[in-house]
Amino acid sequence: VEAMAGTSQSLVRAVSGDAEGERGTVRVSASEVMGAQVLPRILAGVVAAHDGLQVEVSVSDENADLLHREVDVAVRMVRPSQVGLVAKRVGGRPIGVFASAVYLEDHGRPASRESLAAHRWVGFDRRDLLAPALQAAGVHVPRERFVFRSDDSLAQLNAMRSAVGIGVYQVPLAEEAGLQRLGHEIEFELETWVVTHEELRSLRRVSVVFDA
Repeated sequence: VEAMAGTSQSLVRAVSGDAEGERGTVRVSASEVMGAQVLPRILAGVVAAHDGLQVEVSVSDENADLLHREVDVAVRMVRPSQVGLVAKRVGGRPIGVFASAVYLEDHGRPASRESLAAHRWVGFDRRDLLAPALQAAGVHVPRERFVFRSDDSLAQLNAMRSAVGIGVYQVPLAEEAGLQRLGHEIEFELETWVVTHEELRSLRRVSVVFDA
Protein backbone atom coordinates (compact mmCIF):
# COMPACT_ATOMS: atom_id res chain seq x y z
CA VAL A 1 0.00 0.00 0.00
CA GLU A 2 2.85 2.38 0.84
CA ALA A 3 4.48 1.64 -2.53
CA MET A 4 1.19 2.31 -4.33
CA ALA A 5 0.74 5.57 -2.45
CA GLY A 6 4.26 6.70 -3.33
CA THR A 7 3.76 5.81 -6.99
CA SER A 8 0.42 7.63 -7.04
CA GLN A 9 1.99 10.78 -5.60
CA SER A 10 4.83 10.65 -8.11
CA LEU A 11 2.37 10.28 -11.00
CA VAL A 12 0.49 13.35 -9.78
CA ARG A 13 3.76 15.27 -9.67
CA ALA A 14 4.72 13.97 -13.11
CA VAL A 15 1.40 14.96 -14.71
CA SER A 16 1.55 18.41 -13.15
CA GLY A 17 5.15 18.72 -14.34
CA ASP A 18 4.15 17.97 -17.94
CA ALA A 19 1.52 20.67 -17.81
CA GLU A 20 3.48 23.30 -15.92
CA GLY A 21 7.01 22.94 -17.32
CA GLU A 22 9.41 24.37 -14.75
CA ARG A 23 6.64 25.10 -12.25
CA GLY A 24 5.63 22.65 -9.54
CA THR A 25 7.28 20.61 -6.81
CA VAL A 26 10.46 18.54 -6.94
CA ARG A 27 11.21 16.30 -3.98
CA VAL A 28 14.91 15.74 -3.25
CA SER A 29 16.50 13.33 -0.78
CA ALA A 30 19.98 13.73 0.68
CA SER A 31 22.03 12.82 3.72
CA GLU A 32 21.86 14.99 6.82
CA VAL A 33 25.07 16.83 5.98
CA MET A 34 24.27 17.34 2.31
CA GLY A 35 20.66 18.26 2.97
CA ALA A 36 21.39 20.69 5.79
CA GLN A 37 24.74 22.22 4.81
CA VAL A 38 25.32 21.84 1.08
CA LEU A 39 22.06 21.69 -0.88
CA PRO A 40 20.46 24.90 0.48
CA ARG A 41 23.21 26.96 -1.15
CA ILE A 42 22.66 25.23 -4.48
CA LEU A 43 18.87 25.26 -4.37
CA ALA A 44 18.72 28.92 -3.41
CA GLY A 45 19.86 29.85 -6.90
CA VAL A 46 17.48 27.35 -8.50
CA VAL A 47 14.29 28.64 -6.88
CA ALA A 48 15.39 32.24 -7.42
CA ALA A 49 15.83 31.63 -11.14
CA HIS A 50 12.63 29.62 -11.68
CA ASP A 51 9.47 31.30 -10.46
CA GLY A 52 6.82 28.78 -9.46
CA LEU A 53 9.28 25.99 -8.66
CA GLN A 54 9.21 24.53 -5.15
CA VAL A 55 11.71 22.07 -3.72
CA GLU A 56 11.03 19.63 -0.87
CA VAL A 57 14.18 18.25 0.78
CA SER A 58 13.94 14.93 2.61
CA VAL A 59 16.93 14.75 4.97
CA SER A 60 17.97 11.25 5.98
CA ASP A 61 21.04 9.03 5.86
CA GLU A 62 18.83 6.22 4.57
CA ASN A 63 18.53 5.99 0.77
CA ALA A 64 15.05 6.91 -0.48
CA ASP A 65 13.35 4.55 -2.93
CA LEU A 66 13.56 6.18 -6.35
CA LEU A 67 12.04 3.18 -8.12
CA HIS A 68 8.81 3.61 -6.16
CA ARG A 69 9.05 7.38 -6.63
CA GLU A 70 9.38 8.33 -2.97
CA VAL A 71 11.45 11.24 -4.28
CA ASP A 72 12.20 12.77 -7.68
CA VAL A 73 15.94 13.37 -7.27
CA ALA A 74 18.42 11.89 -4.81
CA VAL A 75 21.96 12.85 -3.82
CA ARG A 76 23.84 9.71 -2.83
CA MET A 77 27.34 8.82 -1.67
CA VAL A 78 27.39 5.47 -3.49
CA ARG A 79 26.75 4.64 -7.12
CA PRO A 80 23.23 3.24 -7.56
CA SER A 81 22.94 -0.17 -9.18
CA GLN A 82 19.18 -0.47 -9.77
CA VAL A 83 17.88 -0.71 -13.31
CA GLY A 84 15.67 2.20 -14.38
CA LEU A 85 17.68 4.95 -12.71
CA VAL A 86 19.72 7.73 -14.30
CA ALA A 87 22.84 8.59 -12.29
CA LYS A 88 25.55 11.21 -12.75
CA ARG A 89 28.75 11.36 -10.75
CA VAL A 90 29.29 14.99 -9.75
CA GLY A 91 32.60 14.59 -7.95
CA GLY A 92 33.77 13.59 -4.51
CA ARG A 93 33.59 15.14 -1.06
CA PRO A 94 37.00 15.10 0.69
CA ILE A 95 36.96 13.87 4.30
CA GLY A 96 39.72 14.80 6.74
CA VAL A 97 40.61 14.60 10.44
CA PHE A 98 39.78 17.69 12.53
CA ALA A 99 39.71 19.10 16.05
CA SER A 100 38.89 22.43 17.61
CA ALA A 101 41.56 24.91 18.68
CA VAL A 102 40.38 24.60 22.29
CA TYR A 103 40.75 20.82 22.25
CA LEU A 104 44.28 21.08 20.83
CA GLU A 105 45.23 23.65 23.46
CA ASP A 106 44.04 21.34 26.22
CA HIS A 107 45.33 18.04 24.86
CA GLY A 108 48.13 18.94 22.47
CA ARG A 109 48.42 18.42 18.73
CA PRO A 110 49.05 14.80 17.67
CA ALA A 111 52.56 14.44 16.28
CA SER A 112 51.95 11.26 14.26
CA ARG A 113 49.29 8.81 13.13
CA GLU A 114 50.19 6.55 16.03
CA SER A 115 49.63 9.32 18.57
CA LEU A 116 46.13 9.97 17.20
CA ALA A 117 44.91 6.76 18.83
CA ALA A 118 45.74 8.13 22.30
CA HIS A 119 43.31 11.05 21.94
CA ARG A 120 39.60 11.31 22.58
CA TRP A 121 37.46 10.80 19.49
CA VAL A 122 34.02 11.69 18.19
CA GLY A 123 32.43 9.03 16.01
CA PHE A 124 29.47 6.90 15.03
CA ASP A 125 27.24 4.92 17.36
CA ARG A 126 25.47 2.02 15.68
CA ARG A 127 26.73 2.63 12.17
CA ASP A 128 30.41 1.69 12.29
CA LEU A 129 31.51 3.83 9.34
CA LEU A 130 34.58 5.52 10.79
CA ALA A 131 36.83 2.82 12.27
CA PRO A 132 37.32 0.83 9.02
CA ALA A 133 38.21 3.97 7.06
CA LEU A 134 40.70 5.05 9.73
CA GLN A 135 42.27 1.60 9.84
CA ALA A 136 42.66 1.63 6.06
CA ALA A 137 44.56 4.92 6.46
CA GLY A 138 46.83 3.39 9.10
CA VAL A 139 45.11 4.94 12.13
CA HIS A 140 43.96 2.32 14.64
CA VAL A 141 41.58 3.82 17.19
CA PRO A 142 39.96 1.41 19.70
CA ARG A 143 36.24 1.87 20.27
CA GLU A 144 36.74 2.97 23.88
CA ARG A 145 38.57 6.06 22.59
CA PHE A 146 35.35 7.23 20.94
CA VAL A 147 34.03 9.16 23.94
CA PHE A 148 31.16 10.76 21.99
CA ARG A 149 29.17 8.52 19.67
CA SER A 150 26.27 9.56 17.49
CA ASP A 151 24.92 8.54 14.10
CA ASP A 152 23.89 12.16 13.54
CA SER A 153 26.64 13.90 11.58
CA LEU A 154 25.63 17.37 12.76
CA ALA A 155 25.81 16.20 16.37
CA GLN A 156 29.33 14.96 15.66
CA LEU A 157 30.29 18.32 14.17
CA ASN A 158 28.98 20.23 17.18
CA ALA A 159 30.76 17.84 19.55
CA MET A 160 34.02 18.54 17.73
CA ARG A 161 33.38 22.29 17.89
CA SER A 162 32.69 21.90 21.63
CA ALA A 163 36.17 20.38 22.13
CA VAL A 164 34.87 16.91 23.00
CA GLY A 165 37.43 15.21 20.80
CA ILE A 166 38.93 14.60 17.37
CA GLY A 167 36.72 13.52 14.48
CA VAL A 168 36.40 13.29 10.73
CA TYR A 169 34.25 15.55 8.57
CA GLN A 170 33.90 16.96 5.10
CA VAL A 171 36.93 19.19 4.61
CA PRO A 172 35.31 22.42 3.34
CA LEU A 173 32.51 22.27 5.93
CA ALA A 174 34.88 21.55 8.82
CA GLU A 175 37.16 24.41 7.83
CA GLU A 176 34.16 26.71 7.52
CA ALA A 177 33.15 25.69 11.06
CA GLY A 178 36.54 26.85 12.34
CA LEU A 179 38.03 23.41 13.01
CA GLN A 180 41.73 22.73 12.52
CA ARG A 181 42.87 19.94 10.27
CA LEU A 182 45.19 17.23 11.55
CA GLY A 183 47.30 14.84 9.49
CA HIS A 184 46.75 16.43 6.09
CA GLU A 185 47.92 13.22 4.42
CA ILE A 186 44.94 11.37 5.93
CA GLU A 187 42.08 11.93 3.54
CA PHE A 188 39.13 9.90 2.34
CA GLU A 189 36.67 10.69 -0.43
CA LEU A 190 32.93 10.25 -0.56
CA GLU A 191 31.72 9.80 -4.11
CA THR A 192 28.76 12.02 -4.87
CA TRP A 193 26.03 10.97 -7.30
CA VAL A 194 22.84 12.70 -8.40
CA VAL A 195 20.12 10.19 -9.29
CA THR A 196 16.61 10.24 -10.71
CA HIS A 197 14.18 7.83 -12.33
CA GLU A 198 14.59 7.55 -16.10
CA GLU A 199 10.89 8.38 -16.60
CA LEU A 200 11.27 11.66 -14.69
CA ARG A 201 14.50 12.86 -16.30
CA SER A 202 12.67 14.40 -19.26
CA LEU A 203 10.37 16.50 -17.06
CA ARG A 204 11.57 20.08 -17.20
CA ARG A 205 11.20 20.85 -13.49
CA VAL A 206 13.07 17.66 -12.56
CA SER A 207 15.85 18.26 -15.07
CA VAL A 208 16.33 21.81 -13.75
CA VAL A 209 16.97 20.52 -10.23
CA PHE A 210 18.94 17.46 -11.39
CA ASP A 211 21.29 19.58 -13.52
CA ALA A 212 21.79 22.19 -10.78
